[in-house]
Amino acid sequence: MPKKLSDDLILYDVEELSKTLDIQERTIRQLLREGKLKGRKLARKWYVTEDSLQEYFSQPEPERSQDDGEVRASREASRDSMSVK
Repeated sequence: MPKKLSDDLILYDVEELSKTLDIQERTIRQLLREGKLKGRKLARKWYVTEDSLQEYFSQPEPERSQDDGEVRASREASRDSMSVK
């Protein structure tokens, strides 16, 4: 259950976010470490405000570059050529 510190400050921990959003805890921690999701670490536990969540989800998703697609296609071609028939 989120911690309501005041009318406008609600904190969620990683476990709560994981259950609510159906995202693995390690993914949430990674987003926090990379600074993609804003949060604070207190007493060895990450906390995220509701405002930070809204900010994260209101950002447009980064576009994948063409290179990403080329790398993926190259991997798939390599995997296909290595498969036993």
